[in-house]
Amino acid sequence: MGPNIDTLYGYAWLDLTKEPQLIHVPDTNDRYYCIQLIDEYQNSYAYIGRRATGTKEGTFAVVGPNWKGSLPQGVHLIQSPTNLGFAFTRTLVLGDADLPTARAIRRQYALAPLSSYPRIEPPSNLVGADLSLFPILHLDTLGLKYFDSLSTGLAEAPPPADDRSTVAQFATVGVGPSKQPSQGHAPAVIAALQAAIPIASDKIANANFSTNVNGWSVNYKVTNFIKDPMLRASVNRVGPATHVAQEALYFAAKPSGGLSGAEKYVLHFPKGQLPPVDSFWSLTLYGPDGFLVENSIHRYSIGDRTAGLVYGSDGSLEIRIQVEQPKSGVSNWLPPRAAGRTN
Repeated sequence: MGPNIDTLYGYAWLDLTKEPQLIHVPDTNDRYYCIQLIDEYQNSYAYIGRRATGTKEGTFAVVGPNWKGSLPQGVHLIQSPTNLGFAFTRTLVLGDADLPTARAIRRQYALAPLSSYPRIEPPSNLVGADLSLFPILHLDTLGLKYFDSLSTGLAEAPPPADDRSTVAQFATVGVGPSKQPSQGHAPAVIAALQAAIPIASDKIANANFSTNVNGWSVNYKVTNFIKDPMLRASVNRVGPATHVAQEALYFAAKPSGGLSGAEKYVLHFPKGQLPPVDSFWSLTLYGPDGFLVENSIHRYSIGDRTAGLVYGSDGSLEIRIQVEQPKSGVSNWLPPRAAGRTN
């Protein structure tokens, strides 16, 4: 999950322990939006939004795995595999002038417990997002304490059936519901867990499940429920909320050593061969730190909503990625940094 200028982010924690939570969405008039529902195991078990449920006004009840009951007429049931999780929202922004409208739509996403029905009101004020709150895998920094956190999580949310055989193996090294492996008394086990940390961290960081398509890499394997534990760890390495492949595909071009500011790059789309998308596409430039690259014209991406794009006489589109302004002007220019800078 990285920054972008295509959609507004938002999130809410869901606690389904006592009762279901209701999510109410407005009619977005065919504007792309989605609410991605994620459980404690980082499974994107359901979506509300343009692709999955349409863009008409609606109310959805997210219920826990053991909930039994009935819902009001017209409220749609979504069952979560765990009692704790969160909802991550994305709302498409059509351009700078559209930002107030997109914000107004986002403010209409409402959340309330089932017992409040039919009263489901949007929040009176939106709290600034603190993305550091998300559970990100940091084996290197947590050390043995990671295994304590894992054990606590296993007690809060029993593992899915597909994971139970693996969890049974964890028990042989003291990892299990409500246990504290870091306080184990078997030196050999503690040493083995300690030695496993850098090995596991390195494997996760270097795991590659991408497919190469004409020099671009893309991961087609992100699904609602990822059974391969290495794939799941890799997908969630920098945080949750990576879209499943049906919702969005992320193509990345990253030559060995990265793109060079000394070079001039051209992304060429022949006539009729722009990305075949249902909602939107964009090309975004990221720096080595994974964040947007500041530049002299304050342009961070080019896409289907970029105003003033100039097409060739043959109907093709070329996006120019280079430090210095192209002779053709700024219309199709995506600067990797401010002109004249050397770092």
